[in-house]
Amino acid sequence: MADVKLQVRSREERGGKLARAMRAAGDIPGVLYTSKSGSEGAHAITVGARDLRTAVSGSGGTHAIIDLTIDGAGKTHPVVIKDMQLDPVRDRVIHIDFHEVRLDQPINTVVRVHIEGIPHGVEMGGVLSQPTHELNISVLPTAIPEQIVVDVSELEIGSSIPASSFSRLRWPTSDSRTCCSGSSTRRCGFASNRSPSAASTCAPGSGSRPPWGTWGG
Repeated sequence: MADVKLQVRSREERGGKLARAMRAAGDIPGVLYTSKSGSEGAHAITVGARDLRTAVSGSGGTHAIIDLTIDGAGKTHPVVIKDMQLDPVRDRVIHIDFHEVRLDQPINTVVRVHIEGIPHGVEMGGVLSQPTHELNISVLPTAIPEQIVVDVSELEIGSSIPASSFSRLRWPTSDSRTCCSGSSTRRCGFASNRSPSAASTCAPGSGSRPPWGTWGG
């Protein structure tokens, strides 16, 4: 995945009134959790809503490894988004938690599945169905692929590809990765009785994930 950089500011103030004022000004309160134990490992921060939207708009989305800098200091923290709280009415991000990760240790993350090829089943009148668009993997943070390509050209009507079928998954590099999805998880398959409208939503290459909430600012 491409490098993603994000600048945040430390904050001393706490409380709901101040948090509402931050959001009204286009900022989102949050916490950075590091490897230190106790209160020393939790840093209260503020991130601009527009800056956060830019950081997660790349190919990695909300699963990207982010190089986070506090108050413009030289040290960067490699982090992942651990949790985002949404306003239940406006569907906007109102709080975010970042978790610092070690670059030399595998993490569990999610990558997009992209299908390619013209299946045999389509030529026989079937319609491609892709019930899942993401794959859970365990991988080093520096080796997270932007997507996993699945070749569906040999699929017949009634057949499917489980997540355990690594022979059909093309990894961008030779780095070691482990699939964490269950072996029975279906990546894609065929049905012979699908309407044309369903076909348009499940066509090869339409594997983008839905957005996670909206952003202020």
